[in-house]
Amino acid sequence: MQIFSTRTDRPHAYRFGETDNKLPFNPIEYAISVDGTNWVSCFDVPNLQGVYMYDATLPDVNPADTYQALGQQDGQTLMSSRYDQRDITCQFYSFGIDEADQSLGYQALERFLYARDEFWITFSNHPGIKFRVKTKTFKPTYPNEKDFYATVTFNNSAGLGQSLGTTQDVEDFDSELWALGQNLRLDQDPQYSFQNMDRFTVVNIGDIMIEPDTKQHPLIITIHCNGKPTLTNTTTGQTFSCNRVLTANDELKLSGVNPFINGQQCGSDTNHGVISLQLGDNQFTLTGCTDSNISFDTPFYYV
Repeated sequence: MQIFSTRTDRPHAYRFGETDNKLPFNPIEYAISVDGTNWVSCFDVPNLQGVYMYDATLPDVNPADTYQALGQQDGQTLMSSRYDQRDITCQFYSFGIDEADQSLGYQALERFLYARDEFWITFSNHPGIKFRVKTKTFKPTYPNEKDFYATVTFNNSAGLGQSLGTTQDVEDFDSELWALGQNLRLDQDPQYSFQNMDRFTVVNIGDIMIEPDTKQHPLIITIHCNGKPTLTNTTTGQTFSCNRVLTANDELKLSGVNPFINGQQCGSDTNHGVISLQLGDNQFTLTGCTDSNISFDTPFYYV
């Protein structure tokens, strides 16, 4: 997956001897995507030449907690906790040639960043993480007849960031899908696919627990085996079991909270169990089957 531009002549701050470069700062590269897979970098949009982002500020997460008074107990009891939406503010500066170029540059910025629907955005100064956003406001100011400043605010409806890659991209940890600050440890070699193993560890390197039931996180667990598999996360105490005898040609998939066998829903053949991933190490057992092959596919979430 290509995120940022492959250009070798990316815009950069003025260096000694560069008479044709007047940039006083290293611009932040940003890229957008509708589906989170196919990305377009601002550096690859010809009409944005001369329009640069110089700041992208992530606010603190916005906890939304619900408390309730219970009987005669003192104080209140925490009933639920979630993260509310937040705004991401970005600052732009444009170097124009004349008043017409000033107007065209601003229109190009609006055209690139405004959409009726939500989209994904990622920033080079916050590498490895994408944000689901909808453009909220544009606020331009004009210091002269050629240039402009612009403050663009995005609504991050999820209130969190999400890893660019998923657990199925872990073999590509050296790519731009991953970065320092994503809780990657040099002494770890996390695995998310296991063959003929009845005990294994799945690591959640994100900042929050992955909960397909209450938070609707897209955790997909795929199992091929012979027998009636029972998957247990001994760290969380959760168990998912299949009561139908499977063969090696069958595919059992737990997509969030919905189980499928060979693409057909099979809730009646299971215990209706749900599997979550706690922060850090999750110890698993897989019993009741042989010749097993199991994989976990999920993004990670970051504050």
